[in-house]
Amino acid sequence: LLTRIREADKGQLAVSEADGRFLRLLVVMTGTRKAIEIGGASGYSAIWLGLGLRETGGRLTTIEYDPVRAQELKANIAAAGLND
Repeated sequence: LLTRIREADKGQLAVSEADGRFLRLLVVMTGTRKAIEIGGASGYSAIWLGLGLRETGGRLTTIEYDPVRAQELKANIAAAGLND
């Protein structure tokens, strides 16, 4: 799923795959339980954060103002199994 999102992106990904892996690691290493993301776009970074938060029992709130991107974000989060 992450590969598909990255390949479909039109130059709007704010983080690379390495950055995403690092975000997940930071969440786990610090035991983060609450996080907020402003500008969720397609959900790429939200999925990385969500994977880390799944390990810590945490929760992510992500905000996206563009309604089209917000729907894409919601669908990708669901496809990743992280919509809880």
